[in-house]
Amino acid sequence: MLSYTAKRLALVVPTLLFVSLVTFALAHFSASDPVAAKYSYLGITPDPAVLARERADAGVNDPFIVQYARWLSGAIHGDFGESYAYGADAGAEVLRRLPRTIWLAVATLAATIMVALPLGLVAASYHGRWPDTLVRLYSFCGTAMPSFWIGLLLMYQFSVRWSWLPVMGSSSPRHIVLPTATLTFWLAALYVRRLRSSLLEEFGKDHVVGALARGVPRHRVLWRDVMPNALISVLPLVGLSVGALLGGAAVVESVFEWQGIGKTAVAATAVRDYPVLMAYVTWASLIFVVANTAVDLLGHAIDPQARRAATGTR
Repeated sequence: MLSYTAKRLALVVPTLLFVSLVTFALAHFSASDPVAAKYSYLGITPDPAVLARERADAGVNDPFIVQYARWLSGAIHGDFGESYAYGADAGAEVLRRLPRTIWLAVATLAATIMVALPLGLVAASYHGRWPDTLVRLYSFCGTAMPSFWIGLLLMYQFSVRWSWLPVMGSSSPRHIVLPTATLTFWLAALYVRRLRSSLLEEFGKDHVVGALARGVPRHRVLWRDVMPNALISVLPLVGLSVGALLGGAAVVESVFEWQGIGKTAVAATAVRDYPVLMAYVTWASLIFVVANTAVDLLGHAIDPQARRAATGTR
């Protein structure tokens, strides 16, 4: 277990470095000039001599590897540069919006569990019958429908027609309802599909069939033998969804004007605010890697088959 943990943790830093390098390269070799983009956002047409002097001061004319090393050195110390859209430190600007993203992520995960767990149990318990068909229909629709379209439908129904909830914003607890419902509709559909298939697989195993044949109550077999093993297969999906939500659900945050880091990243992309974009990508890649590594280690710790596979024993 310790050797496996060390191997997984050893991959964290190289992964983050690789993501930052690729992102920085894409920004560096794009057709956009960051200094010119800054003045374009401010609505100013500077003198060419001023542009040349600022490019030299910002190090834009330096070789790529020199620019990346300078950025990396600053990022390690928490300095991502100054955002010209907000006039403040880019890293601080992203962190300022992080609590709203965390709030939305926690609400979505809680709602997803409350929806997906009973639906997955119903689908597996009534396999092949009409409740299973309805749950499968929901899971197919939930994964196929674009999240922004779901959000617009909910906005029209609950905000425009019925005036029950605010349309946009993030200033009160009522504002979180529609974005949470939008993300839950999509995310719970993924969880239901995975949980249903895992439960059916576990119910078909010999030891479960034998326990039911011996007269062991079905609910005892479900919670003692079936559910723990089925939930192990759902753990990788938890890691991906945590990373996606804490990395900022950009589309949904933009639709509902939820002032999280996803909305900030979309706005920064529109005005080519590279310092904010690099700060956002650094945070998103960090949370993805950390969340998936933690879930992988947890699954390895509680799954005896994974431990045997890692050690090469039976």
